[in-house]
Amino acid sequence: MSRLNPLFVSASITLVVIIFFIVSLVTNNALRASLDSSSTEVSKLKNEVKDLAGLIAIEQDIIGIKGDPGPTGEKGEPGEKGETGDQGVQGPQGPQGVKGSKGDKGEQGAAGMSGYEVVWGSTVSIPNDGTNHNATIQCPSGKKLLSVQCNSAYLKAYVISSYIIKDYPNMGACSWKNEQTTTDSGYVVGICANVQ
Repeated sequence: MSRLNPLFVSASITLVVIIFFIVSLVTNNALRASLDSSSTEVSKLKNEVKDLAGLIAIEQDIIGIKGDPGPTGEKGEPGEKGETGDQGVQGPQGPQGVKGSKGDKGEQGAAGMSGYEVVWGSTVSIPNDGTNHNATIQCPSGKKLLSVQCNSAYLKAYVISSYIIKDYPNMGACSWKNEQTTTDSGYVVGICANVQ
């Protein structure tokens, strides 16, 4: 292997040192320029902050710094109730509503009665003979017997029974018996009516 030329080696080293020096110089200048620019920006920001602080101080002097809220005052007593106002004038009456339609016909009611009539039945003698004595009553045609009343003239005989005949609802009867010495007489009164 041949040995390197000492002159070539020396020249190479010198070239490397020169290049390194140039790079360091350029880098140093760039860093210095950057630092100068940053210092300028910082100074500018400081001035702006000072101006802003001055404006805030002036505004506080004008408006005043807000203090703490004071204690809540006591609730006042309710005021007196006012007098009732006069009643307003009554408005005019509204128009009458439309007449509604006629409703449906209702269901037929229960059977009614009409033509009440007091009817006198037959009279019968009631002696004290130990037997029952009967008298009958009959309503006019078309009417039914609603009630039967048994009576005695001297109140000696007593009523044993009074009834309306089931198969003939327009007829009834009374039955008496006399246990007194005086002969009595009995008669029947009934109420008749048209039953629909």
